[in-house]
Amino acid sequence: MKIRNALILLAASLPALSPCEEGATAIAPDALRHLLVEHGVEPLDPPPSLDPAKWELGRALFFDPVLGGNRDVSCATCHHPATATADGRARAVGTLAYV
Repeated sequence: MKIRNALILLAASLPALSPCEEGATAIAPDALRHLLVEHGVEPLDPPPSLDPAKWELGRALFFDPVLGGNRDVSCATCHHPATATADGRARAVGTLAYV
């Protein structure tokens, strides 16, 4: 619920925050804080700390081709870490290069 409220408030505030419209005014930080409090938006809890063992397990699974459909490609074959797990294609190729 916290995230939903924050997103609704942010979406409602975007037109006022946008500097591209001539004559648009930005919301002052104090006014934004007041809106957040008024709508019951609370800060998110901090994320849990990373467990190095889970991190390494995730890395091993991501690069393991045994988990692929035909056991010949890993997740990283298409979801390149160097490109934010994207491949730049409009459509998926698939394990047998079907488009």
